This record gives sequence, C-alpha cells and structure tokens, in this order.
Amino acid sequence: MHHPKHLLTPCYYISLLLTIIAAMVGYHFVYNKGIFFPSDIQVSTTYYTIVLWYVIISLPLSLKLFSLGVKRLKRFPDDGTREYYYKTYAIIRMMVITLGLIASILGFCIFQVKHLFWLAGICIIGLILSKPTEKRIDTDLTPLTPTEETTEDPTDEN
Repeated sequence: MHHPKHLLTPCYYISLLLTIIAAMVGYHFVYNKGIFFPSDIQVSTTYYTIVLWYVIISLPLSLKLFSLGVKRLKRFPDDGTREYYYKTYAIIRMMVITLGLIASILGFCIFQVKHLFWLAGICIIGLILSKPTEKRIDTDLTPLTPTEETTEDPTDEN
C-alpha cells in the first residue's frame, strides 16, 4: 500500500494553491475592477463576525478532533484501516482550515476589513501545523504496544 504522504502532500499543496488563487481573484476584482464594499456597512460586519466565529471554533476543534482520532486509530490492528481513516481525518482537517483561510482572504479583499487579514494569518499557521511529513505520519500510524494499551486511554482528557 502507498504511504499516506503520497496523497496528503498533494492535498496540502492544493490547499495552498486554492489560497493563492483566492488571493489573486480578490486582488483582481478589488484593485483592477474596483468591486468592493465599504467596511462600515452591515454586510461587512456580519461577514467578519461569521468568519471570526468560524475560525475561532473550527481551527482548534479540527486540530483537537484530529488528535483524538489519531489516538483512537492506534488501537486498530489493521494497517490499511488505520491509513484510510488517517487520510480521511487529515484531508478533512486541511479543508476546514483552508475554507476559513479562503473566506478570510476574500473578505479582506472585498470588504477591506483589516482584522480578516489577521484571521488569515492565524489560518495559515494552522495550515502549516497541518503539513504532512513522513516522520509525523509514521509516528501517528504506529500502533500501540501491549504495555501502552494498558496505560494509555485515548478518551482520557487529562
């Protein structure tokens, strides 16, 4: 079976490419076409609030759920099952973070709200933390040894 890095690395770079495309589209429509909304209208405030809550809730939640999912995957005896669920969890995590990043960038360009630029920066940090490396994937997919199974409980929050 192929190493999960062969699927997750292109997904990671596709996320970055989508972000760059969103920035280019936002720049093109705002600075070349002059299509933007003033930052003091109700629509920009509502958009900013929605994106702010999305990023504040989804970024830590996606990172935490991925971590809990990986801890539970260590108990699966089958390598193929662990790899399948790991890929699924990692792609969902990257797409959730990328959605917040694209929404922040487009909102920054269209509504000229400077705080959305900082939210985009926070999402970029989250995306960088989500970068799949071979060492991290191998560590995450290593099954528990019999001694670790008795001492470690993945549902324990402490």
